[in-house]
This record gives sequence, C-alpha cells and structure tokens, in this order.
Amino acid sequence: MEKGKKPLIAKVTKAQFIDAYLRLWNGGFKMTEKEIEIVKYILQFYEKVSNGGVREPYLSEIVFSSKHVSILKKECNLTKQGWNNYKKTLVLKKVLIEHDDVIFINPMLIPRTEITFKFIITDEK
Repeated sequence: MEKGKKPLIAKVTKAQFIDAYLRLWNGGFKMTEKEIEIVKYILQFYEKVSNGGVREPYLSEIVFSSKHVSILKKECNLTKQGWNNYKKTLVLKKVLIEHDDVIFINPMLIPRTEITFKFIITDEK
C-alpha cells in the first residue's frame, strides 16, 4: 500500500465474516445464492477443523469425507444427485478444485482478515 493511503476496512461480526468474504470474491466466481450457501457451510466446517490444528492435505480429506458430505447434504437440503450437480458446477467455476480424487477449496476462498488487490492493466481484450 502506498505511504499515507488508508486501506478500505469492512467491519463484520464473526458470524458475518465468511458470507461477506465469499460475496467479495463472487464477482469472479459467479456463484448462485444456493452455491454461496453450500460453500459457506463448507468453509465454516473447514475453519472449525483448521482451528483444531489439522492442515492440508488432511484438512480437505476430512471436510469432503463421505461422513461430512452426508451432513452437508442434510444441512443444505440436497439430495445425492443435487450435491453431485453442485459439486460439478463448483469445480467448473473453479470454486472447488479436484486433484487426485481429492477435492480442495480454491485457496483464494479461504477466508483471511486482510487481502490486497493489484490490477495489471494490458491493452489486450
């Protein structure tokens, strides 16, 4: 940040943080309201497991385990086919990343309390 410039600050409660963070990035990901609801639920569980000390790659293995996906489907009112459809769409939108049969959350969507944007402007379309 340039000297003397003040950062933009958003004040949110802990309960609002993940939702606000997702909506900030959503311009690039173009998630629907239901997709935001699903990803918000995933991130809340991700944060809970992460705060317990678990790190990647085990963290994503736990978050996307069949046991937790069953809970996610129930909490988000999804059928098995509904979850599979949303998962496929979220992978296509690069919200979720599949690698070697493991699903990961796009690192850009892991909530951080401070982020910096840098725009590189080119003459290309």
